[in-house]
Amino acid sequence: MSEKNYYELDFIIEINEKRFDQYNRAFEKVLDGLTHIILIYSGLVIFLIPIIQDISEKKITHWAMDLFFGVFCILFIVSLFFTIRLIIPPAIAYLKLPKQYYEKYRLQYERIYTSQSTVHKLLQSSYIDELEKGLTTNKKILIRKSSFYYYAMVFGLLSIAPYLICLGFHILKSENKIQNLQTMKTKMNGHLHKIDTMAKLTFINSSNNKSKPIFGIKTKLPGVDSSLVIVSDPELRRVTSSRVLNDKINVKPWDVPEEN
Repeated sequence: MSEKNYYELDFIIEINEKRFDQYNRAFEKVLDGLTHIILIYSGLVIFLIPIIQDISEKKITHWAMDLFFGVFCILFIVSLFFTIRLIIPPAIAYLKLPKQYYEKYRLQYERIYTSQSTVHKLLQSSYIDELEKGLTTNKKILIRKSSFYYYAMVFGLLSIAPYLICLGFHILKSENKIQNLQTMKTKMNGHLHKIDTMAKLTFINSSNNKSKPIFGIKTKLPGVDSSLVIVSDPELRRVTSSRVLNDKINVKPWDVPEEN
């Protein structure tokens, strides 16, 4: 096992890339949990219209029915509010193409410095700058979306209790309980089938930054003058699926052989 040396830029790059992947996988799990929320909603709406008709048409006038239906509406609406915020596409940070470093940034550095080792460190520093900014952006998104998922799930589960009480009133009012149970099973199977066949959409918006390079990063890296490093920002795209949020970088851009 290699020694963890925080004075080595290669190690700093390695731990930042691993953390980038960790946040990406965690974000995928949050989005995958949306299926569980939809499953809860599907079960709740099966008899929701008949229950509303019982109340609006005064078929059931018991005070408990009105009370628990009001509690259910509040919990369900709050859960729905957080679910909507969960599925709104965030601006995820993406890593730039490696060519940006071994061609564009390299040529810009070589106009100023003749030493390949100096150019190599400066390229690594620009890459670290991009990784750190991307990590900061994706971490904030992960924390925010995780909280939306948590509250949407909790309030959705809490709304089941008053819903079942209202459903009990509806079943007791019905003259044919067996027919109601069969209808419930049929509707449930239909909703579950729809859930299994749902497709997730992906919206990706990207833009290319062609402006002149800006020098000077905030991170104080070992053996590097931060004021000489080209600032490197990650690309932002909006996603709504559990698709991998960035391509795994297997080859470092500065390891490409120098041009003859």
